[in-house]
Amino acid sequence: MFSRWHGNKVLVLEKTSQLGGTTRKAAFWYWVPNNAAMRAAGTKDPKKDCIAYMARLSRPEIYNPEAPRFGVPAWEYSQYEAIYDNASTATELLSNKGALEYRHCDFVPDYWAELPEDKAPKGRVLLPKDARETMSDGGEVAIRTMSAVAKKDGIDIRTGHRVQRAIRNSASEVIGVEADTAKGKKRFFARKAVVFCTGGFTHDVELRKNYLSAPVYGGCAARSNEGDFVYIASALGAQLRNMNYAWMCPIVFEKAMARDPELIGTFSPSGDSMIYVNKEGRRVANEKLAYNEMAQVFFQWHGAKSEYPNLLLIALWDQRSQDHSASDEYGRFIVPPGTDDTHVIKGATLGALSKAISERLGRYKGVTGGLTLAANFEKTLASTIQRFNGFAAGGQDFDFKRGERQVEVLFNGSVAPSPSAPNPTMFPISEDVWRRQLRCLSVGARLLGRRRYDRADFGVRLFGGQCGQQRAKESCQISCQARLQSRRVNLRPPG
Repeated sequence: MFSRWHGNKVLVLEKTSQLGGTTRKAAFWYWVPNNAAMRAAGTKDPKKDCIAYMARLSRPEIYNPEAPRFGVPAWEYSQYEAIYDNASTATELLSNKGALEYRHCDFVPDYWAELPEDKAPKGRVLLPKDARETMSDGGEVAIRTMSAVAKKDGIDIRTGHRVQRAIRNSASEVIGVEADTAKGKKRFFARKAVVFCTGGFTHDVELRKNYLSAPVYGGCAARSNEGDFVYIASALGAQLRNMNYAWMCPIVFEKAMARDPELIGTFSPSGDSMIYVNKEGRRVANEKLAYNEMAQVFFQWHGAKSEYPNLLLIALWDQRSQDHSASDEYGRFIVPPGTDDTHVIKGATLGALSKAISERLGRYKGVTGGLTLAANFEKTLASTIQRFNGFAAGGQDFDFKRGERQVEVLFNGSVAPSPSAPNPTMFPISEDVWRRQLRCLSVGARLLGRRRYDRADFGVRLFGGQCGQQRAKESCQISCQARLQSRRVNLRPPG
């Protein structure tokens, strides 16, 4: 759209039958530093402080607050600058054109709001204006409004065109593309530039195995995310960077195995009387941790046993959470009555529940390395619940610090209003009625996928889903440009 508003003729070729890809499934919160709404409210977000925060998150291993550019390479620093300098300008132009009007979510904290480098912990998050109050459907809204304006302003959009090859001239310059369609191959030539805005390779098993070292079971990116651009770029000799780092997210294991096209990563696990345990019956993480960070727990390696002890985690919750925290948003696994709950295992006692879990795991032994519950799972689980209940009653999780960060409280979801506990993210689990769910938070990736420095925001999202959610996002969504006789497009309005 920016190119069109500068007077250029624009052709968009979409692989599938509809626009949107994984973005359509996303919440579409977008992170815009020093945005106009912040400035109007008097919230300060100085450039140096904001870039220090981005550098600290993106490159913690080399971050140095006293060094030039905070210790990061010049080209990476320039990316941070580009985000800070241009994101708000672009946001305002999109809004003024009616393509992406927004509302300011000044109550939403940054994911790492507690870091000392974050001098503006709230105010950077925007959301499409007409999204639900629960903020879960921003992607649908954004695709609808941007598509409408693109068409109104004369952008030629053609669906069902799978671009798989770039066309080069005798000087090896990219001058066009070749697309596969239902009616055969078609060629398109560019006067100024060829720009690839593409998803990752979540649904290409071979690419996942080639680039990702973690045991990933698929993801919730759009089914069209098959790594097409990886092959195109490789044929052009382009350098692909950071391909081994996907944005991750927990997902319901059985839905991933069923290749459910509606699968969404568990970005916000609901339930206060809910815990995750591994095959031994032990808690191994803060269940409310931000999704990408939570997903890393699945990939922990036990060197002495030569295994992934947390390959699958079991989410366990009671009737309280079922009655007050069920939701069909944000990929939550505690679902409302009348919706598909085939992933849920129920048991009246821990013994019955343990037996049912073992039987369910048996169905998937061919894809989990024969994973089974430990012999003492039931006994250990009972002790784990007792320990968690003590933490919940006292309001502090001494093992994993659950609920001590602002974003964890935000993502907690609905809970029973009464009785309550000191920590809103934890409540003692009742032993009267058990409900549990088998699910693996292993993922693919989406979003701008790659490392934190590529992600203009937590959310602009392309956000893509578990990929298995998620760093996510389509295991590496690559956005790349191959230009011919092109000039840099100014994000400021013409004139």
